Amino acid sequence: MKISSSLYFLYLKYDLNLMKLTILSQDNAVKERPFSRVAQIVTKLIFMGHDVKYVYGLNKFNFFHKLNEIKNDHILVSIGFKPGIFTSITKKILKNNIVIHDWIDLYAEIQTTKGLKERILFPFLQKIEEWIIKSSDYIITNSIYNRIKAEIMGKSPIYIPNGIDKKIFDLKKKNFIKKKYDKPIVLYIGGLAKFKNIEPLIRSVKNLDCYLMLVGNGEREKLKNIASKNIIFIGRVPRERVPYYIKIADICCSPVDWDANLKVYEYMYMGKAVLSIKGRPELLLKDGYNALIVDPTERGLSDGIRLLLENTDLKKRMEKNAKKFKVYDWNDVVKMYIKNLEKIYDESNIRIQ
Repeated sequence: MKISSSLYFLYLKYDLNLMKLTILSQDNAVKERPFSRVAQIVTKLIFMGHDVKYVYGLNKFNFFHKLNEIKNDHILVSIGFKPGIFTSITKKILKNNIVIHDWIDLYAEIQTTKGLKERILFPFLQKIEEWIIKSSDYIITNSIYNRIKAEIMGKSPIYIPNGIDKKIFDLKKKNFIKKKYDKPIVLYIGGLAKFKNIEPLIRSVKNLDCYLMLVGNGEREKLKNIASKNIIFIGRVPRERVPYYIKIADICCSPVDWDANLKVYEYMYMGKAVLSIKGRPELLLKDGYNALIVDPTERGLSDGIRLLLENTDLKKRMEKNAKKFKVYDWNDVVKMYIKNLEKIYDESNIRIQ
């Protein structure tokens, strides 16, 4: 699995209310995943005038070489599981460092969907995850679920939700999608991976009078084997085209058991009826108000889609309430980051020479 986040060491220094940041990353998120939370935070910090030195390519072979570039009294921020391991180890080496971990996913749990070896390793990975949280001085997270878990571990986590790039959702250009569909469109946007609960979603529309449009990459060939004729595989599309697919959708789906799914924020911002599942999404969404929450099974998803297709009053009410859902622009998210980094800096009373 491609690592979904990067390791960042942030060196903070004030100069006319700006911060000087030295950022070390395991991969070049800015280039490879420009719309990820990681890349947005880095690029927006630079855009806002902060002095950012961005270094990537960190791995186990050059870790100590990169470590030599970091002096004591730095603030280290790791985003994601594997980066968290590095910052936790670094904390042991550089005793005076303040470590902040941005807990953005469920890495250990996701691994269990890959195979037997990963399932066997699950308890071990959970212990590492817990060690990262407990060894960090501060926890930031985009997930209410992770915030609760961190509190149980004795932390006082900072909740900073995901954002979206609102300017690409203004839809000022004419819709490039020319084809007219003769049935309602049920839309899913995201990776086509097992842990996203895609297979039950695909099977759920087999006997429904609608199209299920899947926008994203992943196990496409495997999924085609179980797909009925009303499944449309779009594949990966340029980011600026995503809003146009959301625009033509009648129902938008988020079948993954996760409360920080970026696509949900995008669906809500465009005022769409959202179908999600029982579990962690219930921490973010309100059943029957701004989303329809169903069992994460083929039957549950099928019944939910059918209900929204038939009950236009419920669908319209959810669309209206979806527009009331608070969605931040990435600029606002980065401002929250800066505000909390400044607070941590002051609380830590660090003096950088």
